[in-house]
Amino acid sequence: MLINKKETIVLLLITLTGVVLRLYHIDGISLWNDELLTIQFVNHSIPGMFATIWPKEMNMTLYYLFCNLWLHLFTHPSEGTLRMLSVIFSVLGIPAVYFLGRTISDDKKIANTTGWIAASLIAVNAFNIQYAQDLRSYGLLFLLSTLSTLLFIKIIRNSRSWKLWLAYTLVNIGGIYSHYFFVLLLFAQALSLIAIVTESSRSIPWKKLIISYAASLVGVFILMGGTTYKWIIFYVIAVLAGLFVGWTWSKKEIAKKWALVLFVSCSVLPACLVWIESELHTPLFDAHYFLFSEPFMAVIAAFGIVKMLHMESRVAKFCGALLFGLVIMFSLMGVKNYFTSYKNEDWRGVSQLLEAECSGADALRLYYPAYTQDFTSFYDPRVSTQDPDLENSELQTPNPTITTKSIPTDYRRVCLVVRPAYVHPATILSALQAQYPNMIPTPSFSLLDVYIYEK
Repeated sequence: MLINKKETIVLLLITLTGVVLRLYHIDGISLWNDELLTIQFVNHSIPGMFATIWPKEMNMTLYYLFCNLWLHLFTHPSEGTLRMLSVIFSVLGIPAVYFLGRTISDDKKIANTTGWIAASLIAVNAFNIQYAQDLRSYGLLFLLSTLSTLLFIKIIRNSRSWKLWLAYTLVNIGGIYSHYFFVLLLFAQALSLIAIVTESSRSIPWKKLIISYAASLVGVFILMGGTTYKWIIFYVIAVLAGLFVGWTWSKKEIAKKWALVLFVSCSVLPACLVWIESELHTPLFDAHYFLFSEPFMAVIAAFGIVKMLHMESRVAKFCGALLFGLVIMFSLMGVKNYFTSYKNEDWRGVSQLLEAECSGADALRLYYPAYTQDFTSFYDPRVSTQDPDLENSELQTPNPTITTKSIPTDYRRVCLVVRPAYVHPATILSALQAQYPNMIPTPSFSLLDVYIYEK
């Protein structure tokens, strides 16, 4: 559906709000472990990048490819410049959610309002903003998940358009190469067709769907070789409003309500499947997988609010307006909390301390685990390790056993950087103190520990 000038202006204002919030303080915190790993993967020629990530790190291949091209546009990119790529994907997701919201009703007024409200909920959502400012694939995953479902609705309603089928297949392939959990979204889409199979089975383009999914799933076989969660209750309330106020459950109208069934399926199923797998087999579940659900939860919440606003009862209208206001208010509180309180691994601060205290040749620099030495040298090449044999020895086990014989004594000072989530430093510290008994106080860093000893 095309949009007129007025609708375009409203959408642009909502999107501009999202742009401002995603650019604000974009370089306020240091790059963290996963972001720095992204840079390590992509800071090569394209063939070199694929050689680096194959086969264990193929999960975000499409994002790595975009990031590789982005990185080579700039000579010395700042943290904000690097993260701008993810911001672009996240911002593009805002109008995509608007158009997704418009598919939920044949009534143009309800459809437009649902799209605007859904886009607004995404624009000011702290969770979305956090991952928009992350040098990882989650902004791209959010965008492609939204586009895939939007195209899925269009092809079910107009299965004869080969352009839609081609776009849907290409978006799905891109989605799988942005994160392999994207496959769960395709499963959720297909499962939603149960709602209309009894009444409209003849109109469902099963053969084309199978061909499209088969083309998309080829990527699976190749791949296999912040902050404010306490305010989610208001989204839950809005979603419930969308389900129970916006939907009259009658078998005769179930086909007309299919889009809502689809959004519920896409909201719940991917995250639930990941959680079940985590509980039964391999721990995989993490909060950022809710990015699968976010566009669909926003549309359901928006639809519930809009239906309340269009009811004849003044009480219902008031409740709808109040609910929308509460969601926006607490979302903005979450955004403020993210900008003021969010912490992550401060490799920038650690590198600055090492440069000031341990950059000389008479200071031994140790990193546990060893690969983190590249994180400080990204910020300052002068603080990379000068004792590769020690860094790459058997000391790099998660719980190393270290004796005083393991520590060289021909340095004036030794500086140890530890990522506590990986290694317990007790035996390391004991060995260091035996050889270098004087401990120098150091500032604290988010999620990282630095110890400095000297003779």
